[in-house]
Amino acid sequence: MLPIFTYHAIGEHPSPVSTPVSVFEQHLNALAKAGYSAVTVADALAFLRGEKIPASKPILITFDDGYESVYTRAWDRLRDYGFTATIFLITDRVGGDNRWLGQHESIPPSPLLTWTQIEHMAAQGADFAAHTRTHPPLTLLSPARAESEIVESAYTVRERTGCDACLFCYPYGAADATIRAIAAQHFDGAVGTRLGTASRRDDPFMLPRLDSYYLSPPILAHLEFPTTQVYWNVRDLLRRVKRLIQPDFDASLPYNR
Repeated sequence: MLPIFTYHAIGEHPSPVSTPVSVFEQHLNALAKAGYSAVTVADALAFLRGEKIPASKPILITFDDGYESVYTRAWDRLRDYGFTATIFLITDRVGGDNRWLGQHESIPPSPLLTWTQIEHMAAQGADFAAHTRTHPPLTLLSPARAESEIVESAYTVRERTGCDACLFCYPYGAADATIRAIAAQHFDGAVGTRLGTASRRDDPFMLPRLDSYYLSPPILAHLEFPTTQVYWNVRDLLRRVKRLIQPDFDASLPYNR
């Protein structure tokens, strides 16, 4: 079992993608008390392949989109607990903000990490990986355009940070067979938005994660309990139903231009 946690921004803005600092602290404290150890992407993927036995209970902490608050509010707190993290970057937006095409109106404008901040964190052990160049729903793009978004993002991450960038993150979790096949040509694994705890039985190019929105100290203290797995299955089903009614992105926008 490998819990992979999903965060976005850390702050007090009332937003579906923002975790309050106090709540983030509660999560870290609960994980530390439960004896979990945050691992790198390389170690996480090796564990899922059955190639590596972790010294302690492994977790992978991830942040999508590369919000500046990861540097200003999360990184030092993670280090205080001896945790590392992986940040998925939208490489064309680095140094800018989160107002990309298709961003939901409920998400307030927020700054993203700069390359200086990214390089500083990388020097201190943070891991960085690719989340495309511009954050489009890849399933709406031509295969050539989708591959360009994926490959160029990974190249930039590797060049600027020195990280292997061997794990990819699909924007909006959108990945059909074509997109997964492209990812498999360039990475060792990929994550989306399916809720659940990753295991060796999962498709390595559709690994589930645990969204911070649904976390609490009691849940974090009992991640290995069968009843907790049932909780994630129910949450995932409810979220899938909600997305049928209210999709995560507007398919009518010109993403393919």
